[in-house]
Amino acid sequence: MLRRASNVQLITVKKLFLISEFKKYLKRERFSAWSCVNAEANLHEMKLKSTEHEYFNNS
Repeated sequence: MLRRASNVQLITVKKLFLISEFKKYLKRERFSAWSCVNAEANLHEMKLKSTEHEYFNNS
């Protein structure tokens, strides 16, 4: 009986560890997704500024 209880505890610890690792993974993925979105927004803004600059310099 004691052996079975320790197995259940071990399984619970493994589950908690996997859940915590999965949460860390999700945070990393969310962060990398946001950094991609930010990079794309910055690129778009730079393109707009360069077009404005060309437009005003040529007119």
